Amino acid sequence: MKRHLADIVTHHLDRLWPDSKLSEAAARMAEMRISSMLVMEGGSLAGIVTERDIVRAMSAGMALDTPVARLMSTQVLTIGHDVELAAAFRFAVRHGIRHLVVLDEHGQPLGVVSESDFRFHLGIGFFAHLSDVASLMGQNWIQGTTDSPLSGVLEQMVETRSSCVIVTRQDAPVGLVTERDVVRLFGEGKQAALLGEVMSSPVHTIRSNAALTQAAAQMQILKIRHLIVVDEQDRLVGLLSEHDLIHPLEWMDEEFGRVATETQDRLRQLMNTIPDLVYFKDLDGHYLDCNEAFSHCIGVARDAVIGRTDSEFMSAGQAESHRLRDAEVIAAGKTLRSEGWVTQHDGQRILMEFSKSPVMDPGGACVGVVSVARDISERKLAEKQLRLAASVFQFAHDGIYITDGDAFILEINRAFEEITGYHRADVVGKKPDILASGKHPPEFFAEMWDTLRREGYWSGEVWNRRKDGELLAVLTTISAVHGEAGGVTHYVCVFTDITALKLNQRQVERLAYYDALTQLPNRSLFTDRFRIALAQAERSGELLAVGYLDLDDFKPVNDSHGHPVGDKLLQEVGQRIDRCLRSGDTASRIGGDEFALLVTGLRSMAEAEQAMARLLAALAEPYLIEGLSLSITASLGYTLFPYDDGDGDALLRHADQAMYAAKQGGRNRYVCFDPEHDRRTVEQKELLRQVENGLAAGEFQLYYQPKVDMRQGTVVGVEALIRWHHPELGLLLPHDFLPLTENLDIAVDIGNWVLKEALNQALAWRKAGLALPVSVNISPRHLQDVDFVPHLSALFEQHPELDAGCLELEILESTAFEDVALVSEVIRECAALGVTFALDDFGTGYSTLIYLRHLHARVLKVDQTFVRDMTHDMESFAIVESVIGLAAAFKRQLVAEGVETAEQGKMLLQLGCNVAQGFGIAEPMPAGQIAEWIERWRPDPLWRQV
Repeated sequence: MKRHLADIVTHHLDRLWPDSKLSEAAARMAEMRISSMLVMEGGSLAGIVTERDIVRAMSAGMALDTPVARLMSTQVLTIGHDVELAAAFRFAVRHGIRHLVVLDEHGQPLGVVSESDFRFHLGIGFFAHLSDVASLMGQNWIQGTTDSPLSGVLEQMVETRSSCVIVTRQDAPVGLVTERDVVRLFGEGKQAALLGEVMSSPVHTIRSNAALTQAAAQMQILKIRHLIVVDEQDRLVGLLSEHDLIHPLEWMDEEFGRVATETQDRLRQLMNTIPDLVYFKDLDGHYLDCNEAFSHCIGVARDAVIGRTDSEFMSAGQAESHRLRDAEVIAAGKTLRSEGWVTQHDGQRILMEFSKSPVMDPGGACVGVVSVARDISERKLAEKQLRLAASVFQFAHDGIYITDGDAFILEINRAFEEITGYHRADVVGKKPDILASGKHPPEFFAEMWDTLRREGYWSGEVWNRRKDGELLAVLTTISAVHGEAGGVTHYVCVFTDITALKLNQRQVERLAYYDALTQLPNRSLFTDRFRIALAQAERSGELLAVGYLDLDDFKPVNDSHGHPVGDKLLQEVGQRIDRCLRSGDTASRIGGDEFALLVTGLRSMAEAEQAMARLLAALAEPYLIEGLSLSITASLGYTLFPYDDGDGDALLRHADQAMYAAKQGGRNRYVCFDPEHDRRTVEQKELLRQVENGLAAGEFQLYYQPKVDMRQGTVVGVEALIRWHHPELGLLLPHDFLPLTENLDIAVDIGNWVLKEALNQALAWRKAGLALPVSVNISPRHLQDVDFVPHLSALFEQHPELDAGCLELEILESTAFEDVALVSEVIRECAALGVTFALDDFGTGYSTLIYLRHLHARVLKVDQTFVRDMTHDMESFAIVESVIGLAAAFKRQLVAEGVETAEQGKMLLQLGCNVAQGFGIAEPMPAGQIAEWIERWRPDPLWRQV
């Protein structure tokens, strides 16, 4: 029958108010031995105060008269009283809470259910699917000596969320101080007490290899919430709390929960199929559990039996008889048998055989009595019961086998054959090790047999092997059967096939935390390990390298050989990366051909660099995949914590940026992230964004610098130069922003804008009666754009009044000679439109006569650095003289840039260069000032002397 919260709720009739004092809360909780109290305000639930809150208050040194409102939890989860017990438990653990407020049908608080309530009422069988105590016990417990002050451990309890402190004397556990003790002491004002003065003693212990069902039973019988875990030499090895016992159930997936529930149901069904009366009582005579046979005999439902005594549902004489027999068993400390007449609830008297045994804890103390009563009044009924038992054995879904006292198999059931693949003839007369898988060490079985001899049963998970060699995981319980003389006559083993569950769990874990292709940790597991690695690096002071690796030209492998080959290449790459790392390091495939790295425990930057170099060298070795020899390299960026003192996201982002720098630097290399370089990059990106916005907002303007014929005294053209009216920085010159755009698409947008503005201005001058050729500088990125010539042609179509000869395009000498074929083709196509070209900064070191012969640029512009220094530097003079001679030889026009003095102009005229520009002639100016300047300009008198 399913139980609901209304059946188990602890009714908190005594409530607190927000202004109630902490001392009052502690005193009431200690008096009523409850772990929480509700706080009400105006008839509504305002919050809840728990034992842990009182511990926190005591640790913080709060005064006894502090109102509970300062400490209570206001975020309280509630649930209806009609919710089924198991569903309520799943709700509680899913939200990670220990106390659940139960509401009645009117939505008013009815009481509270806690972990203790769930553990007690779910029953011992609910934990049968779990393993031994060692699998759940806490190994990092809080410990203090008897002369340690209580105040010294309270802060540790708050920080670690521990529910108790183990008190030791000469390293042996002698007592416990629990949250409930702290609540009592707080109410009594004993914050300054020593642990030895306030501890609960003696302690209750359990062996680490004991089954968790035994731990659950011991807690239930003794009505305690903590067990100290000891090894075979009774040495302290851990602590098991009821929260430890409950906690694993919260991460059980639905399939595991279903198997556990089915196992519990089968165990109860099996016990209920036994015709004998089976029941359990604690030392006070209160019933803990019983089977249906017992319930039927006394005429009381099982749920109504739990917690009651014999005197509540049988005659005083019978109740006293049972009490005396139980007392004899407890005093003797062993199993006692007796016979007696029993009157059933229907009035029928039957003769029963009683077998009563003491339930002992690991320390040898009796904690209760288990009784089995058999009706021996009718032998035919006994025979029927035997047939029923045989049926259960044969048709049970769990595998069962029975051995003799020497562990030779005597009988198996049908499920045994179905699960293992072995037939009866294969195994009868042999020992169970015929099923051994080889996955367990000899110590495993030695401990199992030691437990069987000592306690009479053993329970746990075992990996066996089927007849066909396939591995088989089983949840196994082995019980020893004793004869009348007390010796073991048989062993009964019951096992459940959980292979699918174990494999499913392993697969789920693998899918959740590992990359399906490379089997390296995925992003989720990498993030977890990243957090741990950062914490370790902070504590140790050692360096942590965070890397980001991307394969070079991986896409051509997929395109040329197909994705199956690409996948195998990625698998081999993952294996090589993993081999290059140490056990404490982590490599993760985070997508495509990208990998993230954590290299821990580094002592220097040089050690980090060696690790990265070793990794890239390993990846560059040839790969043999499906008969193909493939070669591939990688680009790797990394950053070092704490030199780069960012959080996890920032560190990975910086490693990614360094990887891109490695790509841009030529690939097959590693680059360490430079925080200062990153700062400059951020500033450059911001400036680029402002350039894009400024272009859209019309913040750019063209200035024009005149070019003159010094010998003729005439203006022969102007050069268009861009300026940026920055809204914050003022007027910016080209060198302040154009270098940032050189290799980006925006260079094309800027160049097209300059061409359009220059042609518009040339047309405006023409309409004003001023025929003035315009020179425009073309960036390398703009010149290489496939739409350069078509766009230029379209502009002239929009300005039919203009002669294409009014436009001269200036390109850097370095750009022209980097790709002579491309530049020559562009010059040829532009020449067909009537547009001419000039080589800017000519003479800076790239000039090649062969190339110059193929580049039909009409004008050579002498670089301003040579012109500026020619009057006092013989090398600069010689270069200018050579360029002038070269221009004459190739019949090219010549323009000297950077003329700042009349003497420079005179020297150029003497060498044969007539056309010049520079600040000594005119600075760049807005278009509106050009006409007036031309009217006023006169050549320098010094030039007329040449």
